[in-house]
Amino acid sequence: MTGARYLAGFGTRDSAKSQIPNPESRQDRVTVSETSMNLVQRDRACLWHPYTQMQTAPAPLPIVKGEGVYLYTEDGRRLLDGISSWWVNIHGHAHPRLNEALIEQARQLEHVV
Repeated sequence: MTGARYLAGFGTRDSAKSQIPNPESRQDRVTVSETSMNLVQRDRACLWHPYTQMQTAPAPLPIVKGEGVYLYTEDGRRLLDGISSWWVNIHGHAHPRLNEALIEQARQLEHVV
């Protein structure tokens, strides 16, 4: 697999002491590009993700697009988005009419605090 790597879990784990599955043994590994791998490494070094344990959190899943109720991974898998916000659950990802309305509004005024 030239130009791609398997995205493994964060940190090291001692499987005898941990109840968390070792991501190295996962059969559903995600293949990602070098660019995505670099972004994942930068993310790990610089950001804290609420509701995660930084030493044992599984690797993030690189999503490249959303459409309707589905998310798509960099390696082409289609996944049902079962944990998104109410907005997406009601309207779906990338709804054409909503996207056009957002674009039109951003042309006029994109943000106010």
